[in-house]
Amino acid sequence: MMEQGQENKKRRIPQRIVTIVLFVASIFTAFMIGLYRMPPTADYDNSTFNEVFNSLYNQHFSQPSESQLWEGAIQGMIDSLDDPFTIYRDAEAFEAYQESQQEGFVGIGVSVLNVEETVVITDVFPESPAEEAGLMIGDIITHVDGVDFTDRTFFETVSQIRGEVGSTVEVGVYRPGLGETITFTMTRKEIDFPSVVGKWLDDDIALIELRSFNQDTADLFKSILEDFEAAGMNGLVIDVRNNGGGFLTTLVDILDEFLEKDDMPLFSREVWNNRTMFRDVEYGDGSGMKPYPISIVVNQFSASASEVFAAAMHEKGGYDIFGVTTYGKGTHQTGRRLESRSDHFLTITTGIWLTSEGHWIDRASDTPGFEPNHYVTESDAFTMPLIYLRSDETYQFDMVHDKIELAQKILNLLGYDIREDGYFDILTENAMKTFQTEQGLTDSGELNNETANALSNFLLEYRDDINNDVQLQAALNFIKDQLND
Repeated sequence: MMEQGQENKKRRIPQRIVTIVLFVASIFTAFMIGLYRMPPTADYDNSTFNEVFNSLYNQHFSQPSESQLWEGAIQGMIDSLDDPFTIYRDAEAFEAYQESQQEGFVGIGVSVLNVEETVVITDVFPESPAEEAGLMIGDIITHVDGVDFTDRTFFETVSQIRGEVGSTVEVGVYRPGLGETITFTMTRKEIDFPSVVGKWLDDDIALIELRSFNQDTADLFKSILEDFEAAGMNGLVIDVRNNGGGFLTTLVDILDEFLEKDDMPLFSREVWNNRTMFRDVEYGDGSGMKPYPISIVVNQFSASASEVFAAAMHEKGGYDIFGVTTYGKGTHQTGRRLESRSDHFLTITTGIWLTSEGHWIDRASDTPGFEPNHYVTESDAFTMPLIYLRSDETYQFDMVHDKIELAQKILNLLGYDIREDGYFDILTENAMKTFQTEQGLTDSGELNNETANALSNFLLEYRDDINNDVQLQAALNFIKDQLND
């Protein structure tokens, strides 16, 4: 989490005082608002809460409203759980959440992951405002329209980024490796982002990108799969990288396409209700394995349902998994509209899920994240940031800077053989001149704004070429080897 500026801290002190004090009494609020039946206790009762509430309302110098105190008490209860996935939302935040589960929306064109209320970009959609502006996977959204959102909830931030078609929004991000906040101004547009995309990787081997598990995902997936099979597909790669999860019912429908119903479950859940744990085991209704080889690709942003998918496909189906250790979200949530306030919603972590073999792979467990059986790291080209220079910012011979290092790495991707330590030596200058000449730029040999943009554009094109995707290529080559045996 980014550290807030001093001005923001001063502005938020009154609310924090209210919330901290109310932490002590927050558990009593649940009884009063009907969220939870509170057992008798010798330490606290409703009069304690009322006394604190009335004292703050009548005497605190910030003159808080009743609504402010009630919201603080509710949020205090949730914060005391130390669970980023239990969330109290108003109507606006819930609408943003619902939109995120659809095949299209109005926004800037990114997929995001809730990492302890931090908004992490896990995918940037092609031809979107975000791609055109230069946002990247791994960027952390910290500001919206000049306002610091590092102390806001995940859905407060997301709902602020969404808006009307044609309206503009300024987004500030923290990018690992760079010390300063980078800002981008974009015009919101309608984003068509299907949760399933299929393409051919080879003459008879197909790729299905499974981007999320939304309400319509299973039907889309089955339709694309049937088309590939009808066209004579002999091998399949399923890509769940950057997939933040979704509905378990959708997940089961897709797993049923590849796995057989038998004594081994797809997954199981431990669910809590009325302070009692119940075990729920999901076996699915699958009819059997496919006659062609299948590989699955995961990464550090594969979370929740995509982790269940990868684990079931490997442990129950024996399919091979490629990539790196997944995110490690081993809990599941249940959401409902409040009876007392129909425009507010509560999502509660009601339990944990276990893999087919009974493993809990939550970040809090002894085995955080699902481990692929073929560990393949991403190329640095897919994780390194783009180069951003101010119009008057220039780097030249005998200078040292991390942006020079980025330029050197990109030049080496182009085939130049130069150092990559950030020192601007004569070989770097010569490589820069050659690149500038090839791009029709002034061959000054300096790293300037124009050259940085050209290098960044090449890096984006490099990433778009699936031949450079080492994780995907490893999964593809494995299938080829199986077909050739």
